[in-house]
Amino acid sequence: MKKDIFIKINNSIARNKMISENAKLVLALISANENIGAERGIFCTNISGIIYMLKGGYCTRTIKKYKNAIEELVNFGILTLYSDMTYENIIDIKTLRTNDWFYCKINYDFIESKNFIKQFDFEKNDEMIFENCKFKNFTSIYLEDIIYLLNLDTSNKCLKGVSINKAKLLSVYLVILSKANLDSLNKDSLAGINFESVEAITKYANASKNTITEYINILCNIKAIFKVKVMRNGVNGVSTKSIYARWRNRSNIFKALDVERSGLPFNYTKITSINNIEITEEQSESILAKTFGTKDINNKWVDNEILKKIYH
Repeated sequence: MKKDIFIKINNSIARNKMISENAKLVLALISANENIGAERGIFCTNISGIIYMLKGGYCTRTIKKYKNAIEELVNFGILTLYSDMTYENIIDIKTLRTNDWFYCKINYDFIESKNFIKQFDFEKNDEMIFENCKFKNFTSIYLEDIIYLLNLDTSNKCLKGVSINKAKLLSVYLVILSKANLDSLNKDSLAGINFESVEAITKYANASKNTITEYINILCNIKAIFKVKVMRNGVNGVSTKSIYARWRNRSNIFKALDVERSGLPFNYTKITSINNIEITEEQSESILAKTFGTKDINNKWVDNEILKKIYH
């Protein structure tokens, strides 16, 4: 069986608005190429190569954008550039030209330290989470999924010709996965899902609330994430709540909907939409009855018992 390969981006970067979306995009690209390349993770490139791999337009503005992103990663201590594969001769980012080749080294030890966190103005609750996890809480992304996102362009039929800001899209994706990675309540039954509000996601993603809502819909359409929206009973009455998972983990949401088994920390009355498809009350009752009556819920079951019926 083929072993899944992941890239890992620390949550102090993924959930950090003080690091630009372009820097996160370049970091994801470098991390992906480290995993594709040699055993040691050696990756050599230049600014022109980064623009090419990200399918960016080759112009002065794009060159400046990605050079600034690399400089930002270097200045925060996330990345070091070398002129040799032995990592002995550091390159001064200020002297770097567009076609100068460099070897990239992601400084994982420094990123997983308090000194890295101290550079940013995190809220106390976020700092406490980082410390409790000994600065090793991270967002894991399947290599196959990140390559898919990095190669997105308007030719993708799911985008229907709509132009997107790939860096902002990735920033939203990272924040959603950062909570879907490990459940904060330490319940295995809730692992792989995120039920943060759009307002909460806005605190950490490099995008406005409206853009985040738009890009969540795009991530659903391109089958990067899966979303189920429910009507929630709360102290202030009935409201809607969205639950997210990786597309490849879509069955996790339906497992979690059985609150008694999963420990999902809120009650709800019905499902209102599944991956941007509106659901009738009758459909909701049918889906929930099937969900509660099924022990072995997996992606195939979701596709056959739910998605095929609501898409037709």
